[in-house]
Amino acid sequence: MLKRELIRLLEEDQEFRDIARAKLGIADFVQTLDRLAQSLATLANEVREQGVANKSLAEACLKVAGDMARLGSLIEREVELLQAVLKSLDSIARSLETLTKGQTEVLDSIRRGSGQIIEALQREEETLKRLLMSL
Repeated sequence: MLKRELIRLLEEDQEFRDIARAKLGIADFVQTLDRLAQSLATLANEVREQGVANKSLAEACLKVAGDMARLGSLIEREVELLQAVLKSLDSIARSLETLTKGQTEVLDSIRRGSGQIIEALQREEETLKRLLMSL
């Protein structure tokens, strides 16, 4: 009986049809709002998760930046140490060069002296030979 009454009202009463359409429209609108609310909730969760991921990424970037700064400082220190080693090696090379020059001078002096000694010994030998022959 209720069905028949509803059908009759829908068929005969324009105002009732308008109200029914409005209620159906409102029901559709409410369903659309529910879907939008669910979509917004999902989006909010994704944004929250993305925020957590972004925060983690930002923290990782800060850590890497700090590590890079420390590495840069270590490299600068290594360069300073290498420069000090190069200075020391240069100083040692100059000292060796000075020693080598000094050694060369000493060797030249020894050669000259030994040449003079050999000449003197040869003269002495000749003198001794002449003395022996004169005897």
